[in-house]
Amino acid sequence: MESVNILFQMHVSETMSSSPPFTHIIPNEVNILQLDMDKINKIVGDKEECEKNMETFSQECYTAFKERYPRCLRGSVDVQPSIWTFIAMKSIVVAFNEGKLNKRIELPNGCCNMSHCSINLFYEILIERLLTSHRIINNDESINAMYGVMDDNSSEEKDIVKDNSQTENT
Repeated sequence: MESVNILFQMHVSETMSSSPPFTHIIPNEVNILQLDMDKINKIVGDKEECEKNMETFSQECYTAFKERYPRCLRGSVDVQPSIWTFIAMKSIVVAFNEGKLNKRIELPNGCCNMSHCSINLFYEILIERLLTSHRIINNDESINAMYGVMDDNSSEEKDIVKDNSQTENT
């Protein structure tokens, strides 16, 4: 377990660096102006409430992530989803404050820019929940085939999901 924590911390430090090696561009032409800035300000605005609001929003997104991609193998998102929520929200606020309007949303990712990366899938769900006009961003059937609905006969996948939920409760 210690090696998982070390890799996770390396991943986080790389992601939060000033210029991460990759960025994930949210697909389907989603731009900053399509986000609900009132909701974003409510989540990140009040410093005293920020941590609680961020945790609540992170859990909402993580629940949707696990429902949509139950076969996603254990990874960085499962370790601490609030970290990735914080990184995404910080990136959005910075882009908005710097006047990067009408631009596609790019979120830093220290892992890769692959569309099937668990962090990128989590980012997309997070952005979906921040859109003023709610819609599913990622309709990629190959990703749904890879990570979507579990076969009732797949005990190995059930064990992974069960193990993940036990880890969350500890």
